[in-house]
Amino acid sequence: MTFILINMKTLLTTALLFIALTSFAQRPNHEQLKSLKIAYITEQLELTPSEAQVFWPIYNVFDQEMESIRKAERAQMKMGKRDFKAVTEAEAKEILTVLKDGERRKADAHIQLVTQLKDKLSYKKTLILLQAEEGFKRKLLRELRDRRGKEPRN
Repeated sequence: MTFILINMKTLLTTALLFIALTSFAQRPNHEQLKSLKIAYITEQLELTPSEAQVFWPIYNVFDQEMESIRKAERAQMKMGKRDFKAVTEAEAKEILTVLKDGERRKADAHIQLVTQLKDKLSYKKTLILLQAEEGFKRKLLRELRDRRGKEPRN
């Protein structure tokens, strides 16, 4: 009975995730993506209610830090979107410094996440979390690539 219940739960979550991904308007908003990510990670980790209560506050702080880092990187790259051959050495140095700092901050955030989760989740679930984050990104990229392939080209 438990096996059937778990499979039904997994099937339902996967179906909801698929429906949500395919029913997006042209550009999903941040809240929609966040909801999909939460559903995906929840399904992958199979968190108990007590684990979820401890996990999500820690993960949300990590996710906010990662978003802050990505936002700073995007801002730098938008400034640098102009022809890189035309930027000065000083501008190039500034862009690279921000990108390097972002990579260091990302690594620090991951280390902090794993450290905070080590007493809250099993090591196995922590590894599954890291895998689930990458899996979610791949799923989104695949969905975007599929959509672009179906859009009429001008």
